[in-house]
Amino acid sequence: MKINLSIRSFLIATTSLMSAIALLQHKGFISIEGADMSARLKSAVKKATDASPQNRFWAAYAFTLRPELTIDPVKGEDVGGMSDAAVYIGRASNSPGGTRNVGVFILYDPGGEAIVRVEIYNLDRRGAYAGLPVYWLGHVTAKESLGYLRGVINSNSGRKVAGNATLALAMHDDPSVSGILKEQVHRSKDSWVRKTAIHWLGFIGGEDDFLESLVTSDKETTAFRAAAAYALGESASIPLSIMTGLYRTALPIEVRRALLYSIANNADRNGVFEFLRKVASNDPDSEARRQARGWLSETPDGKR
Repeated sequence: MKINLSIRSFLIATTSLMSAIALLQHKGFISIEGADMSARLKSAVKKATDASPQNRFWAAYAFTLRPELTIDPVKGEDVGGMSDAAVYIGRASNSPGGTRNVGVFILYDPGGEAIVRVEIYNLDRRGAYAGLPVYWLGHVTAKESLGYLRGVINSNSGRKVAGNATLALAMHDDPSVSGILKEQVHRSKDSWVRKTAIHWLGFIGGEDDFLESLVTSDKETTAFRAAAAYALGESASIPLSIMTGLYRTALPIEVRRALLYSIANNADRNGVFEFLRKVASNDPDSEARRQARGWLSETPDGKR
């Protein structure tokens, strides 16, 4: 029995290695060796600069994706996106299932001094590499990847770099992700980073109290409070009563409308319809009344 297990493990490891080699050959990636991610990245920058000092280049690596996510599938339930890839939730009934072969791609300016873009691609599909060389760092540990992405976020700004790096970070299958995202919500000055972190804290779950505190915080802008209200709707664990209770408090109108959207998508359908009927008939906000009537009319059960 021990011999069979050993043979099986060897065959699995060999098959994985051959698949990785075939992937590199098929994609035309340039494999980089080194003791760790940092060493391989430095080597990639040097090789790229030596080969073509005037051109941009990609450095890329694989990481372990959250099991409920699918990147750039044929169909699914969209929960967020990057500039060149759609991200889908794997727990949806129409989801094609999780992606296992995925990579973070970092586009560098010549010389590797500045990062132009961060992308995440399903490696089983064609990536938008713009004809530029891709230096492949292999599969890296969550600790290495999260540390690197945190550095990218903290030293860059804008959607294409800091925002996308935050999204890539949020997709890692690692228990430390939520803490890092909360850190970015508290400390980042970049609106893309904060909104992305807030959204994915809702999706990951377990941070309902944190999101509630953002919704009710007078120290936050209305836009971020609304983002937190939308994020509550992504959480599979929050009771409907929490959100309806928040809706009844004295919140800015934009935040209440965001909460109404989250309420309308809650799993407690009977409770949702009862609440929406009350909003549709007597809410002081005419837009909220209109939205509630629209959601009720779209669902047969909601018309009863």
